[in-house]
Amino acid sequence: MNNLNKFFPALFWSSLLFIIVKYMCHPIHEPDIWGHLAAGRYMYEHRQLLHSDVFSHSLYGADCINFEWLTQVLLYLTTRWMGLQGAYFSKVLLGLSACGICMYFSRKQGIKGPLYFLLMWASFHIMQVRLCARMELVTLNLMGIFMALILAVRKSEKLRSISPWIFAGLTILWVNMHVGFIYGLGLLVSVAIGARWAKSDKTLITAFDRAILYSFIGTLINPYGFNIYRIFIEHLKSFHQYSPSFIQEFTPSTIQAAPYFWLAYVATLIMIIYLFARRNHFFVFFLPALLLFALYGSPYLRATALFTFPFVGFFSETAAMLHSSRLVRWLQGEENSWGWALCVIPLLIDIRFFTMPLPKNIVDETVYPVGACDFVKKNGLQGRMHNPLGYGGYIDWALGPDWKVFVDGRYIFYPILVEEQKILNCPRQSFNESAWKTFFDRYGIDYAIERFDDVPLLSKNDFLRFRSVLSFMFPKKEWALVYWDDASLVFLKRVAAFDLFIKKNEYRYVEPYHPGHTIFLSRQNDEFKNQVLNELRRHNDIGSSFRAGQIRRGIIGGMGWEMGSGTINPEGDGTLLTS
Repeated sequence: MNNLNKFFPALFWSSLLFIIVKYMCHPIHEPDIWGHLAAGRYMYEHRQLLHSDVFSHSLYGADCINFEWLTQVLLYLTTRWMGLQGAYFSKVLLGLSACGICMYFSRKQGIKGPLYFLLMWASFHIMQVRLCARMELVTLNLMGIFMALILAVRKSEKLRSISPWIFAGLTILWVNMHVGFIYGLGLLVSVAIGARWAKSDKTLITAFDRAILYSFIGTLINPYGFNIYRIFIEHLKSFHQYSPSFIQEFTPSTIQAAPYFWLAYVATLIMIIYLFARRNHFFVFFLPALLLFALYGSPYLRATALFTFPFVGFFSETAAMLHSSRLVRWLQGEENSWGWALCVIPLLIDIRFFTMPLPKNIVDETVYPVGACDFVKKNGLQGRMHNPLGYGGYIDWALGPDWKVFVDGRYIFYPILVEEQKILNCPRQSFNESAWKTFFDRYGIDYAIERFDDVPLLSKNDFLRFRSVLSFMFPKKEWALVYWDDASLVFLKRVAAFDLFIKKNEYRYVEPYHPGHTIFLSRQNDEFKNQVLNELRRHNDIGSSFRAGQIRRGIIGGMGWEMGSGTINPEGDGTLLTS
Protein backbone atom coordinates (compact mmCIF):
# COMPACT_ATOMS: atom_id res chain seq x y z
CA MET A 1 0.00 0.00 0.00
CA ASN A 2 2.83 2.41 0.83
CA ASN A 3 4.38 1.82 -2.58
CA LEU A 4 1.01 2.46 -4.20
CA ASN A 5 0.60 5.72 -2.28
CA LYS A 6 3.99 6.87 -3.50
CA PHE A 7 3.19 5.76 -7.04
CA PHE A 8 0.17 8.08 -7.44
CA PRO A 9 1.98 11.37 -6.70
CA ALA A 10 4.93 10.36 -8.90
CA LEU A 11 2.59 9.43 -11.75
CA PHE A 12 0.57 12.65 -11.63
CA TRP A 13 3.52 15.01 -11.22
CA SER A 14 5.46 13.36 -14.03
CA SER A 15 2.33 13.61 -16.21
CA LEU A 16 1.98 17.33 -15.47
CA LEU A 17 5.66 17.91 -16.21
CA PHE A 18 5.26 15.99 -19.46
CA ILE A 19 2.28 18.15 -20.44
CA ILE A 20 4.14 21.40 -19.73
CA VAL A 21 7.27 20.30 -21.60
CA LYS A 22 5.21 18.99 -24.53
CA TYR A 23 3.37 22.29 -24.79
CA MET A 24 6.53 24.39 -24.56
CA CYS A 25 8.14 22.31 -27.34
CA HIS A 26 5.69 23.47 -30.01
CA PRO A 27 7.38 25.23 -32.95
CA ILE A 28 8.10 28.96 -32.95
CA HIS A 29 5.20 30.59 -34.75
CA GLU A 30 5.04 34.02 -33.11
CA PRO A 31 5.92 36.69 -35.73
CA ASP A 32 7.30 39.21 -33.23
CA ILE A 33 10.24 37.00 -32.27
CA TRP A 34 11.88 37.73 -35.63
CA GLY A 35 11.66 41.47 -35.11
CA HIS A 36 13.33 41.09 -31.71
CA LEU A 37 16.13 39.04 -33.28
CA ALA A 38 16.58 41.65 -36.01
CA ALA A 39 16.78 44.46 -33.44
CA GLY A 40 19.25 42.48 -31.32
CA ARG A 41 21.45 41.81 -34.36
CA TYR A 42 21.41 45.49 -35.36
CA MET A 43 22.40 46.66 -31.87
CA TYR A 44 25.11 44.03 -31.57
CA GLU A 45 26.63 44.69 -35.00
CA HIS A 46 26.44 48.49 -34.74
CA ARG A 47 27.30 48.62 -31.02
CA GLN A 48 24.52 51.12 -30.40
CA LEU A 49 21.00 51.17 -29.01
CA LEU A 50 17.97 51.84 -31.18
CA HIS A 51 16.48 55.27 -30.53
CA SER A 52 14.72 55.62 -33.89
CA ASP A 53 13.22 53.34 -36.50
CA VAL A 54 15.69 51.85 -39.00
CA PHE A 55 13.59 48.98 -40.36
CA SER A 56 10.65 50.63 -42.15
CA HIS A 57 10.22 53.11 -44.99
CA SER A 58 6.81 54.27 -43.72
CA LEU A 59 8.18 55.61 -40.41
CA TYR A 60 11.92 55.64 -41.02
CA GLY A 61 13.72 57.80 -38.45
CA ALA A 62 10.67 58.06 -36.18
CA ASP A 63 11.40 58.25 -32.46
CA CYS A 64 11.23 54.74 -31.01
CA ILE A 65 11.73 53.62 -27.41
CA ASN A 66 13.16 50.12 -27.62
CA PHE A 67 12.07 48.96 -24.18
CA GLU A 68 13.23 45.35 -24.69
CA TRP A 69 16.77 46.08 -25.82
CA LEU A 70 18.60 43.84 -23.32
CA THR A 71 16.40 40.82 -23.98
CA GLN A 72 16.77 41.33 -27.74
CA VAL A 73 20.56 41.41 -27.54
CA LEU A 74 20.68 38.33 -25.29
CA LEU A 75 18.25 36.49 -27.56
CA TYR A 76 20.32 37.32 -30.63
CA LEU A 77 23.49 36.13 -28.90
CA THR A 78 21.85 32.75 -28.29
CA THR A 79 21.26 32.44 -32.04
CA ARG A 80 24.90 33.34 -32.76
CA TRP A 81 25.91 30.54 -30.45
CA MET A 82 23.29 27.89 -31.27
CA GLY A 83 21.48 29.08 -34.38
CA LEU A 84 17.68 29.29 -34.23
CA GLN A 85 17.82 26.47 -31.69
CA GLY A 86 19.04 29.14 -29.26
CA ALA A 87 15.82 31.13 -29.57
CA TYR A 88 13.80 27.92 -29.38
CA PHE A 89 15.47 26.59 -26.24
CA SER A 90 15.31 30.04 -24.63
CA LYS A 91 11.54 29.95 -25.10
CA VAL A 92 11.28 26.44 -23.67
CA LEU A 93 13.47 27.14 -20.64
CA LEU A 94 11.81 30.47 -19.77
CA GLY A 95 8.37 28.87 -20.00
CA LEU A 96 9.41 26.01 -17.77
CA SER A 97 11.03 28.34 -15.24
CA ALA A 98 7.87 30.51 -15.04
CA CYS A 99 5.88 27.40 -14.12
CA GLY A 100 8.67 26.21 -11.80
CA ILE A 101 8.73 29.49 -9.85
CA CYS A 102 4.98 29.13 -9.18
CA MET A 103 5.56 25.61 -7.96
CA TYR A 104 8.40 26.78 -5.72
CA PHE A 105 6.67 29.60 -3.84
CA SER A 106 3.43 27.65 -3.56
CA ARG A 107 5.26 24.70 -1.99
CA LYS A 108 7.11 27.05 0.37
CA GLN A 109 3.74 28.03 1.86
CA GLY A 110 3.24 24.43 2.93
CA ILE A 111 0.67 23.35 0.35
CA LYS A 112 1.00 19.71 -0.72
CA GLY A 113 -0.80 16.64 -1.97
CA PRO A 114 -3.60 16.61 -4.59
CA LEU A 115 -4.52 20.23 -3.80
CA TYR A 116 -0.98 21.32 -4.71
CA PHE A 117 -1.18 19.37 -7.96
CA LEU A 118 -4.56 20.86 -8.92
CA LEU A 119 -3.37 24.38 -8.15
CA MET A 120 -0.25 23.96 -10.29
CA TRP A 121 -2.25 22.45 -13.13
CA ALA A 122 -4.57 25.47 -13.06
CA SER A 123 -1.66 27.95 -12.90
CA PHE A 124 -0.03 26.40 -16.00
CA HIS A 125 -3.25 26.72 -17.95
CA ILE A 126 -3.83 30.34 -16.90
CA MET A 127 -0.32 31.21 -18.10
CA GLN A 128 -0.59 29.04 -21.19
CA VAL A 129 -1.90 31.82 -23.41
CA ARG A 130 1.45 33.67 -23.01
CA LEU A 131 3.83 30.72 -22.79
CA CYS A 132 5.13 31.39 -26.29
CA ALA A 133 8.22 32.86 -27.91
CA ARG A 134 7.51 36.36 -26.66
CA MET A 135 9.32 38.82 -24.41
CA GLU A 136 6.48 38.40 -21.90
CA LEU A 137 8.24 35.25 -20.73
CA VAL A 138 10.70 37.54 -18.94
CA THR A 139 7.82 39.30 -17.21
CA LEU A 140 6.14 36.02 -16.22
CA ASN A 141 9.38 34.87 -14.57
CA LEU A 142 9.95 38.15 -12.73
CA MET A 143 6.31 38.37 -11.63
CA GLY A 144 6.78 34.93 -10.08
CA ILE A 145 9.98 36.03 -8.35
CA PHE A 146 8.27 39.17 -7.02
CA MET A 147 5.39 37.12 -5.61
CA ALA A 148 7.80 34.61 -4.05
CA LEU A 149 9.70 37.46 -2.40
CA ILE A 150 6.51 39.15 -1.19
CA LEU A 151 5.37 35.93 0.50
CA ALA A 152 8.83 35.41 2.01
CA VAL A 153 8.93 38.99 3.38
CA ARG A 154 5.56 38.44 5.08
CA LYS A 155 7.02 35.50 7.01
CA SER A 156 10.57 36.69 7.68
CA GLU A 157 11.31 39.88 9.59
CA LYS A 158 15.01 39.52 8.69
CA LEU A 159 14.20 39.95 5.00
CA ARG A 160 12.24 43.16 5.50
CA SER A 161 15.30 45.39 5.83
CA ILE A 162 17.03 44.17 2.66
CA SER A 163 14.00 43.28 0.52
CA PRO A 164 13.53 46.85 -0.86
CA TRP A 165 17.04 46.67 -2.34
CA ILE A 166 16.35 43.24 -3.81
CA PHE A 167 13.13 44.51 -5.41
CA ALA A 168 15.01 47.54 -6.77
CA GLY A 169 17.76 45.38 -8.27
CA LEU A 170 15.23 43.11 -9.95
CA THR A 171 13.36 46.14 -11.28
CA ILE A 172 16.52 47.57 -12.87
CA LEU A 173 16.97 44.28 -14.70
CA TRP A 174 13.27 44.13 -15.58
CA VAL A 175 12.98 47.67 -17.00
CA ASN A 176 15.78 46.94 -19.45
CA MET A 177 14.36 43.58 -20.50
CA HIS A 178 10.64 44.19 -20.91
CA VAL A 179 8.04 46.89 -20.46
CA GLY A 180 6.16 44.56 -18.10
CA PHE A 181 8.13 46.09 -15.22
CA ILE A 182 5.01 48.21 -14.67
CA TYR A 183 3.21 45.07 -13.50
CA GLY A 184 5.87 44.53 -10.85
CA LEU A 185 5.28 48.05 -9.56
CA GLY A 186 1.53 47.41 -9.66
CA LEU A 187 1.96 44.25 -7.63
CA LEU A 188 4.05 46.05 -5.00
CA VAL A 189 1.58 48.94 -4.71
CA SER A 190 -1.36 46.56 -4.39
CA VAL A 191 0.25 44.45 -1.62
CA ALA A 192 1.27 47.65 0.20
CA ILE A 193 -2.39 48.70 0.17
CA GLY A 194 -3.42 45.20 1.20
CA ALA A 195 -0.96 45.23 4.10
CA ARG A 196 -2.58 48.44 5.39
CA TRP A 197 -6.10 47.10 4.97
CA ALA A 198 -5.10 43.93 6.82
CA LYS A 199 -3.49 46.03 9.57
CA SER A 200 -0.22 44.17 9.16
CA ASP A 201 2.89 44.76 11.21
CA LYS A 202 4.34 48.26 10.70
CA THR A 203 7.72 46.88 9.65
CA LEU A 204 6.04 44.95 6.81
CA ILE A 205 4.20 48.05 5.59
CA THR A 206 7.44 50.04 5.73
CA ALA A 207 9.28 47.35 3.80
CA PHE A 208 6.69 47.45 1.00
CA ASP A 209 6.65 51.27 0.94
CA ARG A 210 10.43 51.37 0.57
CA ALA A 211 10.29 48.64 -2.07
CA ILE A 212 7.90 50.79 -4.12
CA LEU A 213 10.13 53.88 -3.80
CA TYR A 214 13.41 52.08 -4.54
CA SER A 215 11.87 50.13 -7.41
CA PHE A 216 10.44 53.29 -8.96
CA ILE A 217 13.89 54.87 -8.85
CA GLY A 218 15.22 51.64 -10.36
CA THR A 219 12.87 52.02 -13.34
CA LEU A 220 14.72 55.22 -14.29
CA ILE A 221 18.00 53.34 -14.70
CA ASN A 222 17.59 52.57 -18.38
CA PRO A 223 18.86 54.14 -21.66
CA TYR A 224 15.72 56.29 -21.99
CA GLY A 225 15.44 57.54 -18.42
CA PHE A 226 12.03 58.91 -17.46
CA ASN A 227 10.97 58.71 -21.13
CA ILE A 228 10.35 55.00 -20.57
CA TYR A 229 6.97 56.05 -19.14
CA ARG A 230 6.06 57.67 -22.45
CA ILE A 231 5.33 54.16 -23.70
CA PHE A 232 2.29 53.88 -21.44
CA ILE A 233 1.01 57.34 -22.33
CA GLU A 234 1.31 56.57 -26.04
CA HIS A 235 -0.38 53.20 -25.60
CA LEU A 236 -3.28 54.76 -23.73
CA LYS A 237 -3.68 57.35 -26.48
CA SER A 238 -3.57 54.64 -29.14
CA PHE A 239 -6.17 52.54 -27.36
CA HIS A 240 -8.43 55.53 -26.81
CA GLN A 241 -8.11 56.75 -30.39
CA TYR A 242 -7.76 53.54 -32.39
CA SER A 243 -8.91 50.59 -30.20
CA PRO A 244 -6.63 48.11 -32.04
CA SER A 245 -8.71 45.00 -31.31
CA PHE A 246 -7.65 43.58 -34.69
CA ILE A 247 -4.38 42.59 -32.97
CA GLN A 248 -5.05 39.11 -31.61
CA GLU A 249 -3.48 39.60 -28.18
CA PHE A 250 -5.80 42.54 -27.49
CA THR A 251 -8.95 40.62 -28.32
CA PRO A 252 -11.43 40.20 -25.43
CA SER A 253 -10.70 37.48 -22.89
CA THR A 254 -13.91 35.56 -23.42
CA ILE A 255 -14.72 32.35 -21.55
CA GLN A 256 -13.94 30.42 -24.72
CA ALA A 257 -10.57 32.13 -25.21
CA ALA A 258 -9.46 32.05 -21.54
CA PRO A 259 -11.53 29.43 -19.69
CA TYR A 260 -8.95 28.80 -16.93
CA PHE A 261 -8.63 32.51 -16.15
CA TRP A 262 -12.37 32.71 -15.59
CA LEU A 263 -12.36 29.45 -13.62
CA ALA A 264 -9.69 30.90 -11.32
CA TYR A 265 -11.66 34.17 -11.16
CA VAL A 266 -14.80 32.34 -9.96
CA ALA A 267 -12.83 30.11 -7.54
CA THR A 268 -11.26 33.21 -6.00
CA LEU A 269 -14.65 34.89 -5.53
CA ILE A 270 -16.07 31.77 -3.89
CA MET A 271 -13.12 31.53 -1.50
CA ILE A 272 -13.34 35.23 -0.57
CA ILE A 273 -17.09 34.89 0.11
CA TYR A 274 -16.42 31.77 2.20
CA LEU A 275 -13.76 33.53 4.28
CA PHE A 276 -15.90 36.63 4.68
CA ALA A 277 -18.87 34.54 5.85
CA ARG A 278 -16.64 32.97 8.50
CA ARG A 279 -15.46 36.46 9.51
CA ASN A 280 -11.95 35.55 8.49
CA HIS A 281 -10.37 38.63 6.95
CA PHE A 282 -7.20 36.87 5.89
CA PHE A 283 -8.02 37.58 2.22
CA VAL A 284 -7.80 41.36 2.71
CA PHE A 285 -4.02 41.37 2.21
CA PHE A 286 -4.36 39.82 -1.27
CA LEU A 287 -7.59 41.58 -2.24
CA PRO A 288 -6.06 44.66 -3.98
CA ALA A 289 -3.69 42.50 -6.06
CA LEU A 290 -6.46 40.06 -6.94
CA LEU A 291 -8.75 42.91 -7.97
CA LEU A 292 -6.05 44.69 -9.98
CA PHE A 293 -5.02 41.72 -12.10
CA ALA A 294 -8.50 40.24 -12.39
CA LEU A 295 -9.90 43.51 -13.70
CA TYR A 296 -6.89 44.09 -15.95
CA GLY A 297 -7.16 40.58 -17.41
CA SER A 298 -10.91 40.71 -17.99
CA PRO A 299 -10.92 42.88 -21.16
CA TYR A 300 -7.66 41.74 -22.81
CA LEU A 301 -6.57 38.19 -23.56
CA ARG A 302 -2.87 39.03 -23.26
CA ALA A 303 -3.28 40.19 -19.64
CA THR A 304 -5.00 37.09 -18.26
CA ALA A 305 -1.71 35.27 -17.52
CA LEU A 306 -0.75 37.92 -14.95
CA PHE A 307 -3.59 36.84 -12.67
CA THR A 308 -1.71 33.56 -12.07
CA PHE A 309 0.62 34.99 -9.45
CA PRO A 310 -1.76 36.67 -6.97
CA PHE A 311 -4.15 33.74 -7.50
CA VAL A 312 -1.53 31.10 -6.63
CA GLY A 313 -0.15 33.20 -3.76
CA PHE A 314 -3.61 33.70 -2.29
CA PHE A 315 -4.69 30.06 -2.53
CA SER A 316 -1.36 28.74 -1.25
CA GLU A 317 -1.50 30.87 1.89
CA THR A 318 -5.23 30.22 2.31
CA ALA A 319 -4.63 26.47 2.24
CA ALA A 320 -1.84 26.86 4.81
CA MET A 321 -4.06 29.03 6.99
CA LEU A 322 -7.02 26.60 6.78
CA HIS A 323 -4.88 23.54 7.55
CA SER A 324 -7.24 22.59 10.38
CA SER A 325 -10.17 22.30 7.96
CA ARG A 326 -11.14 18.67 7.36
CA LEU A 327 -11.57 19.22 3.58
CA VAL A 328 -8.22 21.00 3.23
CA ARG A 329 -6.48 18.27 5.25
CA TRP A 330 -8.10 15.65 3.03
CA LEU A 331 -7.06 17.42 -0.20
CA GLN A 332 -3.50 17.83 1.07
CA GLY A 333 -3.07 14.23 2.10
CA GLU A 334 0.03 12.95 0.31
CA GLU A 335 -1.20 9.37 0.67
CA ASN A 336 -4.84 10.11 -0.06
CA SER A 337 -5.67 7.79 -2.97
CA TRP A 338 -9.18 9.21 -3.42
CA GLY A 339 -7.79 12.72 -3.51
CA TRP A 340 -5.32 11.74 -6.20
CA ALA A 341 -8.15 10.05 -8.07
CA LEU A 342 -9.71 13.53 -8.51
CA CYS A 343 -6.56 14.54 -10.37
CA VAL A 344 -7.46 12.13 -13.16
CA ILE A 345 -10.02 14.70 -14.35
CA PRO A 346 -7.49 17.40 -15.37
CA LEU A 347 -5.28 14.76 -16.98
CA LEU A 348 -8.23 13.58 -19.05
CA ILE A 349 -8.87 17.17 -20.10
CA ASP A 350 -5.25 17.33 -21.30
CA ILE A 351 -5.24 13.91 -22.97
CA ARG A 352 -4.42 15.58 -26.31
CA PHE A 353 -0.93 16.44 -25.03
CA PHE A 354 -0.11 12.75 -24.64
CA THR A 355 -1.03 11.93 -28.24
CA MET A 356 0.21 15.14 -29.85
CA PRO A 357 3.40 14.45 -31.87
CA LEU A 358 6.55 16.46 -31.26
CA PRO A 359 7.26 19.03 -33.97
CA LYS A 360 9.48 18.05 -36.87
CA ASN A 361 10.95 21.56 -37.04
CA ILE A 362 11.60 24.13 -34.35
CA VAL A 363 10.22 26.89 -36.60
CA ASP A 364 6.91 26.68 -38.44
CA GLU A 365 8.18 28.06 -41.73
CA THR A 366 4.83 27.64 -43.48
CA VAL A 367 3.54 30.75 -41.69
CA TYR A 368 6.49 32.99 -42.65
CA PRO A 369 7.49 34.45 -46.04
CA VAL A 370 10.74 32.49 -46.14
CA GLY A 371 10.67 31.79 -49.88
CA ALA A 372 9.37 35.25 -50.76
CA CYS A 373 12.21 36.96 -48.86
CA ASP A 374 14.77 34.71 -50.56
CA PHE A 375 13.19 35.58 -53.91
CA VAL A 376 13.32 39.34 -53.24
CA LYS A 377 16.91 39.19 -52.01
CA LYS A 378 18.15 36.91 -54.79
CA ASN A 379 16.68 39.15 -57.48
CA GLY A 380 17.63 42.42 -55.78
CA LEU A 381 14.13 43.88 -55.96
CA GLN A 382 14.15 47.49 -54.81
CA GLY A 383 11.45 50.00 -53.99
CA ARG A 384 8.87 50.58 -51.28
CA MET A 385 7.41 47.37 -49.92
CA HIS A 386 3.96 46.59 -48.60
CA ASN A 387 3.56 43.71 -46.15
CA PRO A 388 0.93 42.58 -43.62
CA LEU A 389 1.48 43.04 -39.90
CA GLY A 390 2.38 39.42 -39.18
CA TYR A 391 5.17 39.37 -41.78
CA GLY A 392 7.03 42.51 -40.75
CA GLY A 393 9.15 40.94 -38.01
CA TYR A 394 10.37 38.09 -40.20
CA ILE A 395 11.18 40.47 -43.07
CA ASP A 396 13.15 42.63 -40.59
CA TRP A 397 15.18 39.52 -39.72
CA ALA A 398 15.57 38.12 -43.24
CA LEU A 399 16.10 41.35 -45.20
CA GLY A 400 16.45 44.29 -42.83
CA PRO A 401 17.56 46.88 -42.49
CA ASP A 402 18.71 47.01 -46.16
CA TRP A 403 15.18 46.24 -47.35
CA LYS A 404 12.64 48.37 -45.49
CA VAL A 405 9.33 46.94 -44.34
CA PHE A 406 5.99 48.71 -44.44
CA VAL A 407 4.95 47.75 -40.88
CA ASP A 408 5.99 45.28 -38.22
CA GLY A 409 4.75 44.36 -34.73
CA ARG A 410 5.86 47.55 -32.96
CA TYR A 411 3.21 49.86 -31.53
CA ILE A 412 4.45 52.87 -33.50
CA PHE A 413 2.60 51.48 -36.53
CA TYR A 414 -0.87 51.61 -34.94
CA PRO A 415 -2.09 54.60 -37.01
CA ILE A 416 -1.08 52.93 -40.30
CA LEU A 417 -2.56 49.59 -39.26
CA VAL A 418 -5.85 51.20 -38.29
CA GLU A 419 -5.96 53.07 -41.60
CA GLU A 420 -5.52 49.79 -43.48
CA GLN A 421 -7.93 47.94 -41.22
CA LYS A 422 -10.69 50.42 -42.02
CA ILE A 423 -10.44 49.40 -45.66
CA LEU A 424 -10.42 45.69 -44.79
CA ASN A 425 -13.33 45.96 -42.36
CA CYS A 426 -15.59 47.76 -44.83
CA PRO A 427 -16.80 45.33 -47.54
CA ARG A 428 -17.46 48.16 -49.97
CA GLN A 429 -13.88 49.35 -49.50
CA SER A 430 -12.19 45.93 -49.32
CA PHE A 431 -13.47 45.05 -52.76
CA ASN A 432 -12.85 48.50 -54.18
CA GLU A 433 -9.71 48.75 -56.28
CA SER A 434 -9.62 52.55 -56.07
CA ALA A 435 -9.54 52.47 -52.23
CA TRP A 436 -6.45 50.27 -52.31
CA LYS A 437 -4.85 52.32 -55.08
CA THR A 438 -5.28 55.48 -52.98
CA PHE A 439 -3.79 53.74 -49.96
CA PHE A 440 -0.78 52.35 -51.85
CA ASP A 441 -0.15 55.65 -53.67
CA ARG A 442 -0.10 57.50 -50.35
CA TYR A 443 2.85 55.38 -49.21
CA GLY A 444 4.48 55.03 -52.63
CA ILE A 445 4.26 51.22 -52.67
CA ASP A 446 6.21 49.55 -55.53
CA TYR A 447 6.04 45.88 -54.57
CA ALA A 448 4.44 43.67 -51.95
CA ILE A 449 5.08 40.50 -49.97
CA GLU A 450 1.61 39.30 -49.04
CA ARG A 451 0.17 36.55 -46.90
CA PHE A 452 -1.28 33.59 -48.76
CA ASP A 453 -4.56 33.07 -46.98
CA ASP A 454 -6.08 29.60 -47.01
CA VAL A 455 -7.94 29.09 -50.27
CA PRO A 456 -10.55 26.30 -50.25
CA LEU A 457 -10.40 23.92 -53.22
CA LEU A 458 -13.45 24.36 -55.39
CA SER A 459 -15.85 21.84 -56.84
CA LYS A 460 -16.45 21.86 -60.61
CA ASN A 461 -19.85 23.48 -60.05
CA ASP A 462 -18.57 26.25 -57.79
CA PHE A 463 -15.83 28.06 -59.73
CA LEU A 464 -16.37 31.66 -58.67
CA ARG A 465 -17.68 31.44 -55.11
CA PHE A 466 -14.41 32.17 -53.29
CA ARG A 467 -12.42 35.25 -54.17
CA SER A 468 -9.55 36.72 -52.21
CA VAL A 469 -9.30 40.40 -51.38
CA LEU A 470 -5.90 40.19 -53.10
CA SER A 471 -7.77 40.30 -56.43
CA PHE A 472 -8.84 43.84 -55.57
CA MET A 473 -5.70 44.95 -53.79
CA PHE A 474 -3.53 43.96 -56.74
CA PRO A 475 -5.59 44.10 -59.95
CA LYS A 476 -3.79 42.58 -62.93
CA LYS A 477 -3.84 45.78 -64.96
CA GLU A 478 -1.61 47.49 -62.35
CA TRP A 479 0.21 44.64 -60.58
CA ALA A 480 2.02 41.46 -61.61
CA LEU A 481 2.30 38.28 -59.55
CA VAL A 482 5.91 37.05 -59.84
CA TYR A 483 6.21 34.53 -56.97
CA TRP A 484 4.00 32.34 -54.79
CA ASP A 485 4.42 29.43 -52.41
CA ASP A 486 2.64 27.97 -49.37
CA ALA A 487 2.98 31.07 -47.22
CA SER A 488 3.26 34.15 -49.40
CA LEU A 489 3.11 35.91 -52.74
CA VAL A 490 5.17 38.68 -54.33
CA PHE A 491 3.50 41.37 -56.46
CA LEU A 492 5.30 44.01 -58.53
CA LYS A 493 3.79 47.27 -59.67
CA ARG A 494 3.72 47.68 -63.44
CA VAL A 495 6.31 50.44 -63.71
CA ALA A 496 9.19 50.85 -66.16
CA ALA A 497 11.82 49.72 -63.62
CA PHE A 498 10.19 46.28 -63.37
CA ASP A 499 9.18 45.77 -67.03
CA LEU A 500 11.90 43.26 -67.97
CA PHE A 501 11.61 41.34 -64.72
CA ILE A 502 7.82 41.11 -65.01
CA LYS A 503 8.07 39.92 -68.61
CA LYS A 504 10.31 37.05 -67.52
CA ASN A 505 8.68 36.06 -64.19
CA GLU A 506 5.01 37.03 -64.21
CA TYR A 507 2.24 34.52 -63.64
CA ARG A 508 -0.16 36.04 -66.13
CA TYR A 509 -2.70 33.23 -66.23
CA VAL A 510 -2.59 31.49 -62.84
CA GLU A 511 -4.30 33.20 -59.89
CA PRO A 512 -3.42 30.90 -56.95
CA TYR A 513 -5.40 33.12 -54.55
CA HIS A 514 -8.47 32.73 -56.83
CA PRO A 515 -8.21 29.27 -58.41
CA GLY A 516 -11.88 29.19 -59.36
CA HIS A 517 -11.41 32.14 -61.70
CA THR A 518 -8.40 30.44 -63.32
CA ILE A 519 -10.44 27.26 -63.86
CA PHE A 520 -13.39 29.19 -65.27
CA LEU A 521 -11.26 31.05 -67.85
CA SER A 522 -9.39 27.85 -68.77
CA ARG A 523 -12.64 26.15 -69.66
CA GLN A 524 -13.52 28.94 -72.05
CA ASN A 525 -10.27 28.92 -74.00
CA ASP A 526 -7.91 26.04 -74.84
CA GLU A 527 -4.99 28.40 -75.39
CA PHE A 528 -5.54 29.89 -71.93
CA LYS A 529 -5.56 26.35 -70.49
CA ASN A 530 -2.22 25.56 -72.13
CA GLN A 531 -0.70 28.75 -70.74
CA VAL A 532 -1.96 27.85 -67.26
CA LEU A 533 -0.33 24.43 -67.50
CA ASN A 534 2.96 26.00 -68.63
CA GLU A 535 2.95 28.38 -65.65
CA LEU A 536 2.15 25.56 -63.25
CA ARG A 537 5.09 23.55 -64.64
CA ARG A 538 7.33 26.58 -64.12
CA HIS A 539 6.00 27.04 -60.61
CA ASN A 540 6.64 23.38 -59.81
CA ASP A 541 10.36 24.06 -60.24
CA ILE A 542 10.46 26.06 -56.99
CA GLY A 543 9.50 22.89 -55.10
CA SER A 544 6.32 21.10 -54.15
CA SER A 545 4.69 22.08 -50.90
CA PHE A 546 1.43 21.08 -49.33
CA ARG A 547 -0.84 24.05 -49.96
CA ALA A 548 0.74 25.03 -53.27
CA GLY A 549 0.48 21.39 -54.34
CA GLN A 550 -3.19 21.36 -53.38
CA ILE A 551 -3.88 24.46 -55.41
CA ARG A 552 -2.01 23.13 -58.46
CA ARG A 553 -3.89 19.85 -58.12
CA GLY A 554 -7.21 21.66 -57.71
CA ILE A 555 -6.68 23.89 -60.76
CA ILE A 556 -5.61 20.99 -62.98
CA GLY A 557 -8.47 18.79 -61.78
CA GLY A 558 -10.92 21.63 -62.31
CA MET A 559 -9.78 22.02 -65.90
CA GLY A 560 -10.88 18.48 -66.61
CA TRP A 561 -7.63 16.56 -66.09
CA GLU A 562 -7.85 13.43 -63.98
CA MET A 563 -5.59 12.15 -61.24
CA GLY A 564 -3.09 9.58 -62.54
CA SER A 565 -3.47 10.66 -66.17
CA GLY A 566 0.18 11.64 -66.41
CA THR A 567 -0.51 15.29 -65.78
CA ILE A 568 0.09 15.30 -62.04
CA ASN A 569 1.82 12.99 -59.67
CA PRO A 570 -0.64 10.25 -58.54
CA GLU A 571 1.03 10.33 -55.10
CA GLY A 572 -1.06 13.45 -54.51
CA ASP A 573 1.59 16.07 -53.72
CA GLY A 574 0.66 18.20 -56.72
CA THR A 575 3.90 17.59 -58.60
CA LEU A 576 3.51 18.09 -62.34
CA LEU A 577 4.73 15.39 -64.67
CA THR A 578 4.24 15.37 -68.45
CA SER A 579 1.11 16.59 -70.16
